[in-house]
Amino acid sequence: MLIQFIGVGEAFDEQQNNTSIFIQTNNLSILLDCGFTAASSFWALNPKPLLLDALFISHLHGDHCFGVPHLLLRFYEHRRTKELHIIGSIGLKNHILQLMDMSYPNLKNKLTFSLIFHELNPDQTFNLKNTNLITLQTNHSIPCLGLGIENKGKKFYYSGDGVPSQTAIEFCNYAEFIVLETYKINENIPGHNSILNAFNIAKKTKCQQLALVHLNRNERQNLPKILELFQTTALKTKIVLPSAGSIFFV
Repeated sequence: MLIQFIGVGEAFDEQQNNTSIFIQTNNLSILLDCGFTAASSFWALNPKPLLLDALFISHLHGDHCFGVPHLLLRFYEHRRTKELHIIGSIGLKNHILQLMDMSYPNLKNKLTFSLIFHELNPDQTFNLKNTNLITLQTNHSIPCLGLGIENKGKKFYYSGDGVPSQTAIEFCNYAEFIVLETYKINENIPGHNSILNAFNIAKKTKCQQLALVHLNRNERQNLPKILELFQTTALKTKIVLPSAGSIFFV
């Protein structure tokens, strides 16, 4: 499984792209979230963007879904014919269609490819191209789904924004790679996770690698303090702080 970070920033970070992750299994290519800046970054960083099979939207905040019309228009300009699966929570389809109408009127009527929407509830398993996708609730200010991916006995998890539910934490047990939103170092901001809590989750689940994303732009400037936390926390988990373009394999 290939994991490529298209962006790692929060909504207003002028130095980092909005958090977005490209996953490639043997059978499935899927982009996780597509915010304001993600579509252009995906096109710049991924060598074969037109082959994308699916798009997962964790929740309906702009920094996670407002780039979708941009992405679809770019696909249209390249005369894409391959269908695109769009996966997310209940209400996703209407929201995306409204965004398309506001961004580029009549775009949905002239697309050269089909959009196939899958609106899922938390704790639901969905198989796409022989890859298991598991929706796992994340506690955020609006409904938010994290996503677990199982492929060839290996597990990947992405939280979206917020604190993973107990079911999500249980999924992460011994996972090869998990990605957690960590807005602050140790402050409990409603609807957001912290680095300290992410470390606690890693310790509890014994996951192999933990990537921290969506850091508050001011906290990111305090990297020495963050790296010091890495060094003083007794974890067997490998902690990574990816940047746009970082690639990992599990």
